[in-house]
Amino acid sequence: MIWNDSSFASNPDLEMLATHIASEIRSAGSENPESLEMPDGNELARSVAEFVFHSEASERARHSPGILIPSDYLLIMTCRALWAIGREDAARTLLRNKGPELNIAESYADAVFGKGLFPCLGMHSALVRALRPSSSPWSMNGPYWILNLRAVFSFLDAGLELAIWRILHALTKQLSVLWDVSNGKGTLGLNDSHYVSANVLGFPRKSKQGRQFTAELIRYCEQDLMTAADERKWQSTPMVMDVGA
Repeated sequence: MIWNDSSFASNPDLEMLATHIASEIRSAGSENPESLEMPDGNELARSVAEFVFHSEASERARHSPGILIPSDYLLIMTCRALWAIGREDAARTLLRNKGPELNIAESYADAVFGKGLFPCLGMHSALVRALRPSSSPWSMNGPYWILNLRAVFSFLDAGLELAIWRILHALTKQLSVLWDVSNGKGTLGLNDSHYVSANVLGFPRKSKQGRQFTAELIRYCEQDLMTAADERKWQSTPMVMDVGA
């Protein structure tokens, strides 16, 4: 990542954000201070600051007073930046120490440090809070991840059904990396499907059309994960289920 010093000189909010990120990075090395004595620490913080400031999420936030960068998104970008420069221990320490207060479990590291999924997380901050690992009886069979469809599709206007399938197809392909570790064993839970059926498709809540739409969502994701299983040479295919809400 490359940062532009002139943008910091003209924007004190950006400088303040970089200072905050640098402090977070230093806190990750508190258990082993020597591990983070790096000359490029401030440059790394500035790179992260400029990236998130100009991301899709902060573009909307700049219309409000101050900087309103989502804290969970900022933490994930910082952890990934540390990981990218070879500071994996510091990245995992920061996620482990700061994640719980932002409702980010340590098992979310599989998403943050995965090779295929991060570009999607980085460009779409809503996905950071839409995707969550879960521990339940279903997770005994392998990684269990819940995808909140309200967070993914809240930007869609009514009637854009075709966009739902295009987005879900691309997203499921990106999510496939999460089951590489288990060779395809595990579960994908779809949450808030009723929000999509009611707000995008206009079906009454708890209607027959809504239930049919949820069933179609499940079949669609199952098909995509079956394709992923074939492409990635998995021995199993993740289950897909509706988790309600």
